[in-house]
Amino acid sequence: AASVANATSDITVTPTASTTLATVRVNGAVVPSGTASAPISLTVGSNTITVAVTAQSGSVRTYTVVVSRAGTSSV
Repeated sequence: AASVANATSDITVTPTASTTLATVRVNGAVVPSGTASAPISLTVGSNTITVAVTAQSGSVRTYTVVVSRAGTSSV
């Protein structure tokens, strides 16, 4: 899990597979290993980002990253 300030409205994920034969998807979109994903918009509160890695054999391993965006502070 990660926490970000309210000023952070989007984030990218840079997944790296252990083999070049794997396919990586971030929130369903294919992302080349070692390359940043497209910006992912963050809402205030909890945001779930899913990273799915498909091996050459077809087996899939899914990872979940939760990013919490802070609300606006009232002073």
